Amino acid sequence: TFSETVDATSVRLGVNETLPFVRLQSQAAVPPASGDAEQLFMGGSTSSLDDSTFVTISISQRDLNQLKYKTSLGTGRTNTHLFLSREFLRDMRGNDLVELVPAEAALTVVNDTVRPRLTAFELDMNTGRVRLTFSEAVTDIAVSSLSFVHAQNVTNTNVTYDLTGSFGAVGGPVVSSGHLPHAEFVLTKTDLDNIKRIDQLADSNATTFVTVTDMFAEDFAALSIVPIGDDDSLGVSVFTSDTTSPTLLSFDFDFDQSLVSLTFTEVVRANTLHSTAITFVSTPTSPTATPSYRLRSTSSVVPGSESTVVAYDDTVINVTLSVSDMDELKRIATLATRKSNTYIRVDDDAVEDMAGNGLRNSSHATLVTRYVEDSTPPQLTRWALDMDGQ
Repeated sequence: TFSETVDATSVRLGVNETLPFVRLQSQAAVPPASGDAEQLFMGGSTSSLDDSTFVTISISQRDLNQLKYKTSLGTGRTNTHLFLSREFLRDMRGNDLVELVPAEAALTVVNDTVRPRLTAFELDMNTGRVRLTFSEAVTDIAVSSLSFVHAQNVTNTNVTYDLTGSFGAVGGPVVSSGHLPHAEFVLTKTDLDNIKRIDQLADSNATTFVTVTDMFAEDFAALSIVPIGDDDSLGVSVFTSDTTSPTLLSFDFDFDQSLVSLTFTEVVRANTLHSTAITFVSTPTSPTATPSYRLRSTSSVVPGSESTVVAYDDTVINVTLSVSDMDELKRIATLATRKSNTYIRVDDDAVEDMAGNGLRNSSHATLVTRYVEDSTPPQLTRWALDMDGQ
């Protein structure tokens, strides 16, 4: 409010060189007496356009977020002061404003009572990166209060997943953007694998929604976020499909139990594994130059004479070798008799991940991690006597 009518078109916001035309500050002194004094240069805001003794400044969303972020500024009359430079505006005859020194305390301060909302999110299934957009800057994000769901109005609990935790983009907790209404985090390996394991969940835009409880986040006025339930779950705004091929990390071989355990970089679909794509070699060089054996029994998820694959999708797949394959391995005296001569090569596309990406691993042989020797003594299973034999 001014002492006379002012020219609304002369109102200037922002900064002239180093001097702000308008500034909110926590102290009355100009310049603020302490370097710790909070202040906000309102450069992105707009004003009313009517000539009057009143000027209304509409604070931009960016400036408002900055103001809310500065928790020792603008929360009451004692820490809310306004500085106006002489160039801020002119009266109807072109006279500059009398500079407001010291800064004027606010007549009233209406505190923030509007709860924040989650308005959008992005998901990258290659990296596990989640980027969140809110209606305003937030703090104290609790990732475990967010759930992925298949779609709105979901009733099948088998297509939902509650997060257990997160890694920040640089290995720490959630990375927020300060006064900006954004935050991001990277899903833990466990959470990412568990989400991939569930068919029809977060495998496309159409199957990627989230819900949050009111414990998920709060703004800088300690107002909790508006919860998002199953009936109004929020759909993903940017979705990046999993296009990363799995690779073989390691394998164990229990010769005594005829069991090969394959560990992959991500969850793979058990029924896509081709056991005939696995070759045992005695050294990491070319299999043609060293003793080797390619499995011959085809894969099956049903127990029988073929190589049997454990029938569930995971990062670890167990393959029970057939009797015929084990007998052939035992015939080769310098192959798979100890850890140092037990390697495998796995052909490309020997198995697929949950998104259908084929294995990429054939460029090298992998040394066994855990090797259990054959300690089972042979047993006579049957015998016959031919009295006519010579």
